[in-house]
Amino acid sequence: MPTTSGTDFIATLPVGPGPDREKAILSAVREGLCVPIIWSELHTEYAGHHATVFVSSDALRIGNSEDAVRVNVTAQSAQRIADRLGTILPTARICDLVWQQAQVRISPCLQTPDAHMSDTDRMVRHSREVDEKVSGRSGLIENVGKHWVLANGLITVPSRAANYGWFLPNGRPIQPLAYAHNLEHVDYSQVARLVRRDVIVDGAVMDIGQVGTDPELAGLVNGDGPLHVWRLPGVPFEPDVPPDEHPDGPPPSEWRVLSRGMKGADVAAWQRVLMTDGYDLSPWNDDGDFGPVTHNATVSWQRERQLPATGTVDEATRDALGKAPAPRPAPQPTDEVKFVQARSYTPASRTAIDLIVIHTMEAPEASTTAEALAAWAAGPQAPRASWHYAIDDDSIVQCVREKDVAWAAPGANKNGIQLEHAGYARQTAEQWCDPFSTRMLARSAMLTAQICRRWTIPVEFVSAAGLLAGRRGITTHAEVTQGPGQGQTTHMDPGPHFPMARYLELVREAS
Repeated sequence: MPTTSGTDFIATLPVGPGPDREKAILSAVREGLCVPIIWSELHTEYAGHHATVFVSSDALRIGNSEDAVRVNVTAQSAQRIADRLGTILPTARICDLVWQQAQVRISPCLQTPDAHMSDTDRMVRHSREVDEKVSGRSGLIENVGKHWVLANGLITVPSRAANYGWFLPNGRPIQPLAYAHNLEHVDYSQVARLVRRDVIVDGAVMDIGQVGTDPELAGLVNGDGPLHVWRLPGVPFEPDVPPDEHPDGPPPSEWRVLSRGMKGADVAAWQRVLMTDGYDLSPWNDDGDFGPVTHNATVSWQRERQLPATGTVDEATRDALGKAPAPRPAPQPTDEVKFVQARSYTPASRTAIDLIVIHTMEAPEASTTAEALAAWAAGPQAPRASWHYAIDDDSIVQCVREKDVAWAAPGANKNGIQLEHAGYARQTAEQWCDPFSTRMLARSAMLTAQICRRWTIPVEFVSAAGLLAGRRGITTHAEVTQGPGQGQTTHMDPGPHFPMARYLELVREAS
């Protein structure tokens, strides 16, 4: 049991936030000066499965049971505390469960935002106000503050942190899941809540990592499918954490030279690097199998860092870990568009075009995907399908002349121009914001702006109902399927999370 009081500990801290205060808090955790954690059970159900998750009943406190302070920490410190204690940070789903099942619910202890909201005295004030509202009650407590959380969106913003919490009586959080803060941000509201790694699922004990990555079980602990982020991506391991205890697998110095066809923990560790840097490896993710999706992502990763694009993770590739991609010039109207004639199409001499139809290729996000798709459409195994343009993050390949009819979206072929994009209809909103998609959509929007000018197409979204009414503009294969293509096509690409509003803004800017 700690003998140092919270008051005595606070007296040793600087007046304001900064590295010295974070170091002091981390040292206190290492020295065992935090109040012993009381674990509370959370019961969760998903898809017929039942589980028990164990969370800290309160935020992390420094001091003793009579005099303790809930410390405010940066996301970086919260992650290091979790590492030290063999725990993980919560997800938004777990935070929701905490609110729903809390034995002690209090209203948020709000302070007026100002230049001093991160100062140590504001930390103490917040903790004391929570103590007053708890009034000696015990059990699982919420709202003790906002929490740093794990979320799939961190894959696309590894230098940022995600925070969430402070629930209203109706269960809605004042702070929805957001990525506005960097890893060093702290204020009076940001506390550390921790989650144990052991979970009881249908009566069997499992590691939470097994649960959260299993598509059938992930909903027990995460709200948007399998969780791909189990540590904050931008936080290095503490030096005193042994390599064999790293939850993300062996460090790069222990990796073999990795290449297609290999399997192992070092492959899984490299896959997590790729996902952290914004590459979509779904549905396989970090399965430890160096397949074609991992190979394509590795090639793109190497190209972005001006390395030989071999697809082999060698010493030069390992040395580039942590290196930012080289800046790419924005796509320009004069960017070269290659032409590779598809075999399947209808020659025509169209003089009017009404629609631009957005598709996904259902192929990996890679800088070679547009070229690969075009080669397939032109080769001996060509499908009975075609498109006008194939687009990835660094190239556009035209496969059918605009005056001719491509076979891509029955119901909108005769009057449409078809644009295929690298990626999948199953992509999440976060994945449509990753670096690859951001570059690809900017390139696509530039092309679309040119097409709209050539054919006087309005830069407006057209729904299924609008298509049936004969409106002109920009639409998707899914809208065609539900409109004029009913009974002729079943495709629903580019999926429900395609950022159409943002895409139209890009087109208007390019126009």
